[in-house]
Amino acid sequence: DIYTAMLRTGGDRLTAALNEFDLAGTTLVHCAAGKDRTGVIVAIAQMLAGVAEDAIIADYQRTEENIGGVFARLRDRKRIPAGTTIDAPILRTPREAIDLVFDAVEGFRGGPWAWFDAHGGDVGHFEAWVARFRAGR
Repeated sequence: DIYTAMLRTGGDRLTAALNEFDLAGTTLVHCAAGKDRTGVIVAIAQMLAGVAEDAIIADYQRTEENIGGVFARLRDRKRIPAGTTIDAPILRTPREAIDLVFDAVEGFRGGPWAWFDAHGGDVGHFEAWVARFRAGR
């Protein structure tokens, strides 16, 4: 539900973050756990850069390997509801969640670049970022 809502009503906020990617250096993308908003933004950036779907999915699901540390930090900072356990679905990175992103962005009429443009993306800016990303600089 979180991903559906984010994609349905927050496309402009996702592209606003992508529009801020630094053309000359490193861009840090983060949120409380580093998997939902961050995962979606990074997945879209990778789609636009032409990264293979299986590599994007594997990257997204890497959070699962580190969820213990994420959970401890969120708990220590009182950013997680009392009684929430590490097994809570909100802390997982299920394939179905990232598939929603692919369905919305890759499945958009005209593909990811059309989705990006339709949601306020700065196409010229991000094309330059993709060129730099592909060059490995």
